[in-house]
Amino acid sequence: MRPQTGSGLRGNGRHPRPQSEQPRRDRGGSLRPRDRTRGRDPGDRRGPRGLGAERPGDHPRRSARLRRRRAGGRQGCRRHVTAVQNVVKCVHQAGMSVEDLVVQVLASAEAVLNDNELELGVALVDVGGGTTDVALFADGSVVHTAVLPVGAIHVTNDVAIGLRTTLGEAEMLKVNYGHAIPANIPREEMVELHQIGQDRVQVVPRRHLAEIIAPRAREILDMVRLEMRRGGHDGFLPGGIVFTGGGCRLLGFTEAAQSLLDLPVRIGAPGQTIGMSDQVAGPAYATAVGLLRWGTKLRHHANGHAPVGAGASALYTRTVRWIKDFF
Repeated sequence: MRPQTGSGLRGNGRHPRPQSEQPRRDRGGSLRPRDRTRGRDPGDRRGPRGLGAERPGDHPRRSARLRRRRAGGRQGCRRHVTAVQNVVKCVHQAGMSVEDLVVQVLASAEAVLNDNELELGVALVDVGGGTTDVALFADGSVVHTAVLPVGAIHVTNDVAIGLRTTLGEAEMLKVNYGHAIPANIPREEMVELHQIGQDRVQVVPRRHLAEIIAPRAREILDMVRLEMRRGGHDGFLPGGIVFTGGGCRLLGFTEAAQSLLDLPVRIGAPGQTIGMSDQVAGPAYATAVGLLRWGTKLRHHANGHAPVGAGASALYTRTVRWIKDFF
């Protein structure tokens, strides 16, 4: 039997491709650009649309950055979800159950915002210890959220380093004498502190303390303004900005925010509390009070009743289903 033309095995044991499937080459013998991906093994996923795909002429460093950026988005989201799952697992191991999961800034909104602000459009900024949470609301719903990796503890660290004192002493100085606008502090005003390695009490100008605090406060406000711009509501929030959290108690912080952000600013503290109203009246307790109110509404909702109470009632009904579906 005479073998057919184009069939049989070559020395390397591979079948030759038909002439129509052979990639075309130019006169120099190199593959044409549109034929460089032809003839690959079906298991090779390095296609133009795959993760880490490289275009002709791409620099190796650019390609590496592209692969890291594409992979980082999914990994970052996966890390956040895993962290929440770990917290829920710890609660279950302690013999308790989790009825609901609430984003921190939404719990704060439940305690300090009213329905009019939510409908008109408002920004809530919760300046916590290690982070600053930002949420933008419009038409009764949250439209943008962000967590900024800077908070009040960073201001305390700056004071401790700048004045060479302990963290406890720095926190006391920040709360009692700190200011976000150094120009408002008289030059002759002084404060006393205990520096590390010094037995005697040292005296420093209070304005110097404000000069240490002011750059970090401006950094927080600049990051808030950037997030508002990303959320599409930069300079157009009829309800203004509501600051809450322990970090916003810094003297001069609201004045600096109003000057930099060019919007109405107020401090949001929990209202309409019964019993321990004096102990939880400050902005530092906004999240705790909001969680209690959220739990009350959750129980009414589970019993078939409409959510009750003042604050972000419309926000609850639109958000609780999304949180449960996501987690």
